[in-house]
Amino acid sequence: MLMVNRGFVPAANLNYRYGFNGKEKQDEFHNNSGDMYDFGARIYDPRVARFLSVDNFSSKFPGNSPYLFGGNSPIGGVDVGGDSLYILAYVSGNGKGDDLFQASALTRKYDIEHSGHFDPQRDKVAVLEVQDMSDIKVQVEKTTADFAATYGKTVEFGIWSHSGFDGPIGSKSTSENPKDFFQWDVNKGWGSVNFNWDPTGKDRAGFYGCNSGNTEPGSIDNEVSFTTKLSGLSNFKDVSVWGQTGGAVPSSFTNTRNISLLLALEDYMPVESKVATDAGPVNVVNKTYMVQGNLGGGQSAFFGGTPTLPMRVSKNGVGIVKSGQL
Repeated sequence: MLMVNRGFVPAANLNYRYGFNGKEKQDEFHNNSGDMYDFGARIYDPRVARFLSVDNFSSKFPGNSPYLFGGNSPIGGVDVGGDSLYILAYVSGNGKGDDLFQASALTRKYDIEHSGHFDPQRDKVAVLEVQDMSDIKVQVEKTTADFAATYGKTVEFGIWSHSGFDGPIGSKSTSENPKDFFQWDVNKGWGSVNFNWDPTGKDRAGFYGCNSGNTEPGSIDNEVSFTTKLSGLSNFKDVSVWGQTGGAVPSSFTNTRNISLLLALEDYMPVESKVATDAGPVNVVNKTYMVQGNLGGGQSAFFGGTPTLPMRVSKNGVGIVKSGQL
C-alpha cells in the first residue's frame, strides 16, 4: 500500500489523474496520492485491497462474493454495469406451430421480467420474429446496436422453432449461406453473428426445437450435435449452448410434460390474458414451454404429466447430458 511521503511519481506525471486499470484516483479521502480508485459504481481502497461496498447487481450472480471484481478474474475480466440484454426469437409463417413458438418465447420473456434479478430500468428483453434463418444476423445485430448502450451486453439468446439435426428450420428459404433450403449453415451462418455477449461467462443460448442437441443416427458427422458444434465456434466461446436431445413438445410446466391445459385451448393464449368470471374479468397467466418429453407418454401426459428429459448443455465444443437436469 502507499505510505505518506514514500511514493515515487515522475515529474512529468504529477498531474496524471488515473491509476490502476485506468480508474480515476481519489486523493481527497486520505490526502494521499492514489489512496482510492473510483470504479464508477464502487470505490476501491488499495490499502486493504477491498471495495468499500457490494456490487449493486450481485444478486444476479449468487455464486460469487458481492465484493469481488471481474468474476474474480481481474486480468481476463471486467465488471459490467449490471445491465443485461435478453434476445428471444421465434419462427412464424410455418402454418403449424406458430402459436406454440410465439407463446413459448413470450413465456420466457414473462419469466425473465418477473424474476428477482430483473430491473426494468437497466435490463431489456427483446423478442424477434423471423422466417428466413439468415435474418437472425441482421435482427440480432440491430437489436444489440439499438439497446446495448442503454441495457448492456447480451446474457441470453433463445430461439423457438421447428428443428432438425442441423439446427432451427425457417419458414422461408434461407437467402444467405443456407445449409439446405430452410436451415442455416453452422459456420458461415450462425458463426457470423455478433451477439455482443456479456464477458462474465454467464451467457447462455437455448435452441428449443426437436433434435437441436441430438446427434443424427447413421451420419458420418454424428460425433457431435448441432448445439455442440455451435458452442465450439469463436463467437460462442464460453457460452453455454442448450439443445433438445429428442422431440420437443409443449407443456404448461418445465419439469413435466403436462398438456391437458394446452389441448383445452384451440390456440395458445397470450401469456397474460383476461378471462370472464362472475366477479368480472381477471388476469391469468398461461405459460407454455417447449420441453423434451416422451412422445409416447400416453394418458400420463394428460393426468399428472411425464417427467421432461434433460437437454444437452455444450460449452467450447464439449456437450453433456446431465441426468435429472431440467
